[in-house]
Amino acid sequence: MSAVIANAGVMGLPTYEEKYGMEAQFLTNHLGHFIFVNSLIDHLVPDGRVVVLSSSAHRRTYTGGLDFSALNHKEDYQKWRSYGQSKLANLLFARELNHQFAGTSRTANAIHPGVIRTELVRHFINPVIQIGAKVGEWLVFKSLAQGAATQCYAAVHPDMAEVGGEYLYDSNIQTSSVLGQDRTAGEQLWEFSEKFSDRFR
Repeated sequence: MSAVIANAGVMGLPTYEEKYGMEAQFLTNHLGHFIFVNSLIDHLVPDGRVVVLSSSAHRRTYTGGLDFSALNHKEDYQKWRSYGQSKLANLLFARELNHQFAGTSRTANAIHPGVIRTELVRHFINPVIQIGAKVGEWLVFKSLAQGAATQCYAAVHPDMAEVGGEYLYDSNIQTSSVLGQDRTAGEQLWEFSEKFSDRFR
C-alpha cells in the first residue's frame, strides 16, 4: 500500500450524540481515523504516506486546545467547538504519527481541503444558512475534484516524498494555529486514543 488517506467526517451535529461513551464528531472524525490508519500501518510500503484531512476549523476549537472533558458532557455541548476540536485532533494526530515515523522513509501530513460541495452542510438547520450554503456551493465552494487535489498531491506527488508533519492547503505548506503545533498535546492525544482503541482489539 503506497498511501492511506483518512477522509471521513461529520460536521456541526445540531445536538449531542454519543457512541461508546464518546461525542460523535470526535469519535468519527478523529478516533475512527486513528483506529483505521493504525490498522493499516504494517501494510504501508517503506516510503508510504499517510494523509489526514483536517480543516481550517482546527483554529476554532475550545480555548486552550483539546478538552477531553468535553467529549462526554452533553450539557456543555457546543457543536462548532466540538467540530473544531476534532479537526485539531486530526492535525495533531498526523504530526505525532510523523514523529513516530522518524528513522523511516514514511511520512504523515494533514491537509485542509477547502470548502467543498459535499453533504457536510446537511446539518445546517437555519433555513437562511441552508439557502446561503446552496448558493455558495456554485459560487465559491470547490468542486469535488478541486477539493481532492491537495490530498492527492500529498499522497502521490514526488515533491512530497520527504515532507512530513506539515499542514497543507491548496497544495502548499501553510502555518497552522499554535495549538496545532503543540507536541505535548499530540502525545497526550495519542495516549488517549490508544486507550480508547484498546477495546476494539
